[in-house]
Amino acid sequence: MAFPGLFTKAGYKSSAYGKILHWEDSSDKDVWNHEQWDNGWYEYQSEEIKLMNATTMPDKIKPVEEFRDFQYTSRAISTIHKFHAEQQLFLVGLGFKLPHLQVHVPFKYFDMYRNKQQQGMWKRRRKELKFPNSAPIIAHKCCGAKDFAFMNKEGGEKALKKRNIGRINQPFSQQMHTELSWGYAAAVTFLDAQVGRLLDVIDELDLWHNL
Repeated sequence: MAFPGLFTKAGYKSSAYGKILHWEDSSDKDVWNHEQWDNGWYEYQSEEIKLMNATTMPDKIKPVEEFRDFQYTSRAISTIHKFHAEQQLFLVGLGFKLPHLQVHVPFKYFDMYRNKQQQGMWKRRRKELKFPNSAPIIAHKCCGAKDFAFMNKEGGEKALKKRNIGRINQPFSQQMHTELSWGYAAAVTFLDAQVGRLLDVIDELDLWHNL
């Protein structure tokens, strides 16, 4: 039995939002007894790639409220309020899509790290510009795009330059490393903001003494 199912079996109200499980086992769908809502994240991920201008894409157009991870957080917060009002024992699971590639982030989180880019914070020695030896092989290209698409006008227009990801030991450019690092930092900061929203609810409902 999946870990959350132990709580459900014990009488807790349970819900899950976002990227929790891949549903490789149909019994996983029975873990949650109130709601399981991922808004089709797995299917959307495939469609999102088609809409993106680059592998790291800061988005100046899409409102932050329309990003999947923001929506998952909002739904989780609503359910916490509901369970708390009903004085239920509860478990709410929340899983985020980011910083999974492709890195699609609200522009303001990308813009926060502009000074780090200007100061060369992600500059690396030549021997460091390759896939880490300590990382598992499956992390290299599993299920991902074959090419890395470089940003054009900070993601505002379609990429003009691409590079095949190639072999696991193939070196990559400083520009590729910088764009990935910049996007990753932006994505994690965006998620930090979502976690902050959850912590605010715990404060609001005074749940720290009832965990």
